[in-house]
Amino acid sequence: MLTAMRTFTWPRRAAASLIVVVGPTLVCGCGGGSAAPTTVSPSSAETPTSAPATTAEPASAAQATTTPRTAVPTTAVPTTAEPTTTVPSTTTSPGRTGVFVTAPGGSPVTGSGTLLTYSVAVEESLGLNPEEVAEAVDRTLADPRSWTADGSTAFQRVESGSRVQIIVASPATVDSRCLPLNTAGTLSCRSGNSVNINADRWLGATSDWSLDLDAYRSYVVNHEVGHVLGHGHEQCGGPGALAPLMMQQTKGLEGCIPNPWPFP
Repeated sequence: MLTAMRTFTWPRRAAASLIVVVGPTLVCGCGGGSAAPTTVSPSSAETPTSAPATTAEPASAAQATTTPRTAVPTTAVPTTAEPTTTVPSTTTSPGRTGVFVTAPGGSPVTGSGTLLTYSVAVEESLGLNPEEVAEAVDRTLADPRSWTADGSTAFQRVESGSRVQIIVASPATVDSRCLPLNTAGTLSCRSGNSVNINADRWLGATSDWSLDLDAYRSYVVNHEVGHVLGHGHEQCGGPGALAPLMMQQTKGLEGCIPNPWPFP
């Protein structure tokens, strides 16, 4: 999974852009050590290593209707609706599943290392404001305790053409995007150049997390971006020790103290 605070305030732009997910991305993976962001590390995530059997939601039975003496031909409805040209980024009412709204605009470059560009998007069905989610991600990656601290990486948010896409999505959508890893409706993952954050965790952290929600959000962003940079999972050093950022803290702390930063 499943890595706040130098603050930037970005001007809000025009309506957000709309992207439609065509299918799941590559599987996320652990790498060993630090890697330049231009190289995708092998897949890894805050998930069990075995993949579950795929199960499909059974379709509901069609309702019986009375057939008229003269049948009226039906008209086929396209399976993919024509997207609207713009989707307001401030929407709070649930929208479509599998459709993502990208936060408009971008951020200044932070850090002095190799530049890694990223975009931030939310699944429309969640009703989240993508600009607010993007601001939380920006604060995390620009924090001096984040991945810029060792001078190897710089970050900049862009609206399009990003190296990494950071997505907050419903548990079912994250499960689909993370296959064949089993995120079990609970965990997040990095899949290829996509960071897929479970919306339940974004909105509620975990029962074991003793810090505030903002700190958990920083943890999950830093942890999954850490996988993009080539870092693998680490273990708790013992009861009372500060958890390594790359420990799978969503799955339990094993006596460690929660920590959202690679360089606390």
